[in-house]
Amino acid sequence: MTKTIKTVVKMFALVTGSFSAFMGCGDDDAASVKTPETYSFTRDQRSTVSFSGQTTRILMGEEIIDAFLDTAFTEARIDAMFAHKKGSDNFKDADLNASDKSVRSKTAASSDFFSANTAAASAIKEEFDSW
Repeated sequence: MTKTIKTVVKMFALVTGSFSAFMGCGDDDAASVKTPETYSFTRDQRSTVSFSGQTTRILMGEEIIDAFLDTAFTEARIDAMFAHKKGSDNFKDADLNASDKSVRSKTAASSDFFSANTAAASAIKEEFDSW
């Protein structure tokens, strides 16, 4: 192939590719994806996912945030909410009080970052405690 023909082929490929790219960008609503109502992740007919601990801590966190905004809450009371002990009357929600979960237990608790560096995890928890 001569240099001129190679150039024409490259130009044709570029124009065709560009045209195809623009034609492929259609209306997003035309190709809708049907989202299932629920998801199920199971192995041997047993669920492999549990969000109960995370849900409990989120609800605890929401009450802690509310406590920060309420001048009736003392520092000691907010600290107790953060480091909740099962059965303590820290929250309005009785289910949260009955829980063995706490927000503090998941602070600086990532196994990816802190499993080999417990000193850093302790330092971060101490910083949270000092606030």
